[in-house]
Amino acid sequence: MSSLVFRKLRPRLESVLSTRRETRIRDARQILLEGIYKDYLKTLPPDDWQYLPQARYIKEIEAFKTFLMSPCDGRGDMAPGYAASFFPEFIEQWTRKQQEEMINVFPKVDGTEETFETKLQRLELATSVVTCTDCKYKGYSGRVLVGWKSICQHRRSIVGGYIEPCATYEVNDNAVAAAASLVSCVGLDPSTATLDDMNTRDDRFMCGNCMPVDYRGVRGLKVYTWIECVRSFLINTHTSLISKSQIQHVMEMIIQNDPMHNTPVWHLLTPEATRFVREHESPYPHHLHDIWRCNHCAHHFALQVRQADAIEHVKKMYVFFLPL
Repeated sequence: MSSLVFRKLRPRLESVLSTRRETRIRDARQILLEGIYKDYLKTLPPDDWQYLPQARYIKEIEAFKTFLMSPCDGRGDMAPGYAASFFPEFIEQWTRKQQEEMINVFPKVDGTEETFETKLQRLELATSVVTCTDCKYKGYSGRVLVGWKSICQHRRSIVGGYIEPCATYEVNDNAVAAAASLVSCVGLDPSTATLDDMNTRDDRFMCGNCMPVDYRGVRGLKVYTWIECVRSFLINTHTSLISKSQIQHVMEMIIQNDPMHNTPVWHLLTPEATRFVREHESPYPHHLHDIWRCNHCAHHFALQVRQADAIEHVKKMYVFFLPL
């Protein structure tokens, strides 16, 4: 390159290098703050981690914005104690915002002025079924969400291949009808029965609309938990929630099932039949999946393990026979 060409390109090269330097410094500042935030999370109960905002959102804290956007003479530093002082309020405001957004998805009760706490409690009703409409493109997990914890877990998780969590939710009438019919089927009141009420019962059901099918040489009907019933009914009545790769399979199901799933109909298994089914179900969560952690400390904060490894850690560190 001649000196003449270099002189012409130099301003542009210096601008590119300056921009990249600023980006690198600001990224380093973000990593610093996220590290402090993760250390703060480790001081909280492990069971709370799955409901707290992800580290990348702390850049919205006003004091951190000033630090991140300050002149890029160097990375700079921030005392961990000072940074951590902003996190309790940040977590509280983030949680409140998420809850308000979900509450607004539900229709308002006519003629009734409800407090925020009352509205939030309605999320725990078994019939307060929320559907993630983004999941018809992204995945499977958000089609039936009941209760704040389930909703919160989905709102903060990111499906592989995407950079942002799902953002669009609705109350699906078919899912609500299915949930209400299941609650009535077990003798509870759909207007008051909660998620915990149904989960504690842990009943098993068969769909009264489906026809028996052959599976591994046995002809019969599939048995569902109550959440699986809602999901199955939603799939059969709302194919817009299904990815293109699944449409053919679902259409085959609909053709085979007679009558169509216009109205939810369920058969509640007897306690004896339910016990038999549970004994033959695959364990959930599975003990061989790397999804387990100690519930007493942050040892598995960054890397979860198999159940046996988590139990062994608890035995070694806390002299318990089983994790609490």
